Parts: sequence; C-alpha cells; structure tokens
Amino acid sequence: MADIDALDLNLLKSLRALLDTRSVSRAAEAIGVSQPAMSAALRRLRAALGDELLLRQGHQMIPTAYAESLVEPLTDALGQLEVALFQRAGFDASSWATTLFILTTDDVIEVLGGPLHDALAELAPGVTLAFRTLTSDYGKGQLQRGDAHLAITVDWTAPPELKRVRLYDDRFVSLVRADHRFARRRPSRAAFARAEHLLVAPLGGTWGPVDDALADDGLGRAIRAVVPTFSSAPGYLVRSELVCTLPRHFARAVAGVHGLKLFETPVALAPLRYDLFWHPRFDRDPGHVWLRGLLREVADATLEV
Repeated sequence: MADIDALDLNLLKSLRALLDTRSVSRAAEAIGVSQPAMSAALRRLRAALGDELLLRQGHQMIPTAYAESLVEPLTDALGQLEVALFQRAGFDASSWATTLFILTTDDVIEVLGGPLHDALAELAPGVTLAFRTLTSDYGKGQLQRGDAHLAITVDWTAPPELKRVRLYDDRFVSLVRADHRFARRRPSRAAFARAEHLLVAPLGGTWGPVDDALADDGLGRAIRAVVPTFSSAPGYLVRSELVCTLPRHFARAVAGVHGLKLFETPVALAPLRYDLFWHPRFDRDPGHVWLRGLLREVADATLEV
C-alpha cells in the first residue's frame, strides 16, 4: 500500500522526471540534481509506493504497469499545482528565469525567431528561447507533459484536444533562381505543371497542396526532389531549374539573400493560417498566457500579408 505521508513535492517531481525520461541520469539532469540524489529518490519512491516503478531491461529502464498508470494523473496534478502557485504569486516576466521550448518548422523560425528573441531580451531577459523540430503528432505528448510550451504551425491534421489560436496569416508563392524563365514571365497553369518541382515536406510525404489543386484541374507535376526543411530549398534552387512553392513570408526573407525571384503561383491555393497550439492543462498558466500574447504581438508587428 502506498504511504502518502512518505511523499513530498520534490519526490513527486523526481517521479515525473523518472517516468518522462526512463533514466536516472537524464531525470537528474532534467530537474538539476546529482545522479546519486536521483537514485536515492527512486529508492524512497519504491518504498513509499510499494512498487519497483522502473525495471532494468538490458540497457534500458521500462516502467511497471503501476508506474504507467501514474503518468497522466501525476502530470495533471503537478501542472495544476504549479499554475495555482504561479497565479497566487503573480507573474513578472522581467524576473522569469526559464527555457521556453517552442515546437515549429524552420520557416517560422526564419520569420519570427529573431523578432521574438529581441522582444524576450527586452521584456524577459532571464528567458532562453529554444526551438525544437515539430513532429507529425504536433508534439502532443511534449505539450501535455510540459516538455514544450507551444507549437506553431498550420493546422493540417492537429490533434483536436490541443487548444489553438490564430497567430498570423500567409499564402503560397513560388520561388526560382534569378535567371529562370519563370522569373521573367509568370507561367500559365499548364506551363507551371510541366516544370520540374522541389517539394518541402516538413512532416513527411511526397504530395502537397499544389498537387491537390492541380489534380482538381486534371493536371499533375513532376516532383524531382523532396526536402524536410524550408531552409534546404534555396540551395537547391540556385543550382537548378526547379520551382518551389513556399509560404510567402519565408520566401521573401530568403529570396534576396540567395538571389532568387518570387512569382505568383498560377494555381488557386487556399490561404495559410498559422496557429499557436498548447495543451489545455496550461490554458490559464500565467506564463503561457503572457507568452501567447507576446507571440501574437510580435507576429502582428513583424508580418504583413
């Protein structure tokens, strides 16, 4: 039987770190204690809860069924406690000392990373800004656990349980090298379809919105290369005849640097709406509320469609 009186807040934080990382050393690093201290915490947790919690299997540690059952309620309980304490103490961004983890794609980093860094340096100088690569599940697990604060992307297939709000609007344009024939004269839809294309697919796949739009007109295109990052595109374009269709804000940011030319894509494409995503358990967290507001202010001040 679990001995609740033997548990304290630091032990519960250690338990969450152990279950998140499944490693004594990584858990110790995550909450800033020594490895012997985390090993001692694991021994106390095993004694208090009457369960091994983590079992060694080869070079890995795997959670017991009981430990697995604790992950969600423990995460929720600690999150609610942190929010309650944070709200009671009030929120002062100027004294906030933390690392903000934002999941996104590199086009967003290109257009908003610098302005957001500048705003944080002025308003919250103790904050470190850390971008991470967005995963195909929109980082749902990381957002729920609090391992990441926010995700920024277009809502293609976002999990419905995540909360969201509009951050900024964008639209597609096409990009080619400066001496490409399309740089001199905008192509027809048919000529655009006959050209060879580069596809950026940050979440995987070999098909995009352009292909859907062309298919509606009974057309197809030849995709000769697929890259996982937007920043890979300019290097391809400057040494080839490829055409790449990209979000306009990113395309404008890189075109001049790489000697590329934009043209209006001759295909009807739906506008892009970039949203902020977060887990509902952090909806009223004062730090989250402040950060979401700051990001929207930065986007409004930086970007125009």
